[in-house]
Amino acid sequence: MLPRLLVSVRNAFEARKALAGGCDIIDVKEPRLGSLGFAGADAVCEVAASVSRFELDARCPVSVALGEVADHRQVVSVPDNVDYAKLGLANCVDRSGWVDDWLKVRARLTSGRAEPSWIAVAYVDSNEARSPAPEAVVDAAIGTGCAGVLFDTWTKNGISLLQQMPAGRLVRLRNQARRSGLLFAAAGGLTQEDLHGLIDIEPDVIAVRGGVCRRNQRTAEIATQRVRSFKSAIETTFHAAAGVASSTPTSRS
Repeated sequence: MLPRLLVSVRNAFEARKALAGGCDIIDVKEPRLGSLGFAGADAVCEVAASVSRFELDARCPVSVALGEVADHRQVVSVPDNVDYAKLGLANCVDRSGWVDDWLKVRARLTSGRAEPSWIAVAYVDSNEARSPAPEAVVDAAIGTGCAGVLFDTWTKNGISLLQQMPAGRLVRLRNQARRSGLLFAAAGGLTQEDLHGLIDIEPDVIAVRGGVCRRNQRTAEIATQRVRSFKSAIETTFHAAAGVASSTPTSRS
C-alpha cells in the first residue's frame, strides 16, 4: 500500500491548494510557532469547512497540531470536525509523570466533545527537544490508546528525519508501533530526494510542509504544483520499489 501524503497548512487558502494537489490528509499548524504550532481554533474550523466543501465523494481527514504539553497553560479546545490531534512532549523529559500530564491536557482539550484519534509525536532529536526517547513515546502511545505515532524533528534547521536517526532504528520503532496496530507516520524536513530512503521504512503516512512550499521554505506559501509533484513522486518511487521486490531473477541461458 502506498504511503498517504499529509500536507500541513496554516489556513483555508493553503488547504485548497493542498487538496487541489491531491494530498490525502490535511494538517493544520502554524509553522512559525515550531514543529506543532497551534494555528488557532478559527483557522482549524475554517480549514475543516473548506475541506468539507472541496470533497464531493469522500472527505479528506483533518489533523490539528496543538503545541506542546509543557506550554499548555491556556484554555483551548480541539475544534469540531477534526479527525486526528497531535500534542508534543518537548521539555517533558524531566517530568516523572509526563504520561499523566499528557493525558490530563488531552482530556482538557477534548472536554465536552467526542475525542479525535490521538497521534503521539516522537521527536527523533529528543536531546534537543528535551523530550522522552522515541521508544518511550511509542510505549506511551500504545498504553494510552493512540491511533498512531508521528516521527518528527523538533529543530527545524534543515536537517531531516533520515539525517537525525538511522533507518534501522526507525524500522525497529515502526515494528514496535505496528505490533499494536498503530499508524506509523514520517515527517521532519522531508523532500522528494528522501523518498528512496523511506522505502525500507514503509511509513503509512509521509508528512510534509517545507517540501511543498515555495522555495522549500516551511514558512512560505503552499504551492499546488509542488504538492502534485510530491504525490506523483511517492507513487513512482513506491510502485517501482514494489515492482522490484515482486520480480524474480531470470536464469541466463
